[in-house]
Amino acid sequence: MEQDTAYLYEQACNFVAEASRLLEKPLQENALIESKRNVDDLVTEMDRAVEELFRRRVTEYFPAHGIVGEESGEKAPKNGCETVWYIDPIDGTTNFVHQHHFFVISVGIYEEGHGKIGIIYDVMQQEWFSAVRGEGAWLNNKELPKRSSVKPEEAIFGLNGRWLIYGDKQQVCRNLTAKVRSTRCYGAAALEFAYVAAGRLDGYISMKLSSWDYAAGFVLLEETGCSYQTVQGGPVISFNEQGIAAAVPGLDLWLQKQLQETGIDKK
Repeated sequence: MEQDTAYLYEQACNFVAEASRLLEKPLQENALIESKRNVDDLVTEMDRAVEELFRRRVTEYFPAHGIVGEESGEKAPKNGCETVWYIDPIDGTTNFVHQHHFFVISVGIYEEGHGKIGIIYDVMQQEWFSAVRGEGAWLNNKELPKRSSVKPEEAIFGLNGRWLIYGDKQQVCRNLTAKVRSTRCYGAAALEFAYVAAGRLDGYISMKLSSWDYAAGFVLLEETGCSYQTVQGGPVISFNEQGIAAAVPGLDLWLQKQLQETGIDKK
């Protein structure tokens, strides 16, 4: 690993570790809960505290880098800088509030639009999912192997069950659910991308994600031989709010066909 990349990776891990310590005390107390855009999208004081910590540390250590964070509502870095940190301070806020499990800190670092570093940390399980472009991916410092192909009828997909009842989204989800072995819903997109990379899921689909939801996960997927696409079956060419489908090798083309059969590729 190049020295500059190693230093960036080391500091990013340090920032994540520091942020995780901020979350320990509130888990023993009642966190301040507010409503974001709707009742299903909760925000706590810790979301803001964690993102602010990252902003301070990145500004201190890497002043030329840009930051896109969920709590700020930014869609793109303000200064058009070369290196950008995509930060989700707590992905799975509802889980954090109600279950105290299945929430992660997610950090994706991109250089000239390409994923360089991805870190997804499951605070309660103390599991570090991380990847560096061209160097591989790891779970708690143990290298993750490249994923191999899985037959659709043997595949387990991550899928939010509520998409099964939503208008133009329900048919694609029902079609997919009927053809795979089983589905799971963990309530945190970054964690589900990490699970695909680590072999706990074989695919994941969501109809609406923001850049901070998938930036880190994309690096992990690439380094483990997995693929991702928009739910329209095309490449991800911009970091807009969009639907994303990820899968292990071989399932990607099958998944694309399922999306096209339901007509979602034309919506």
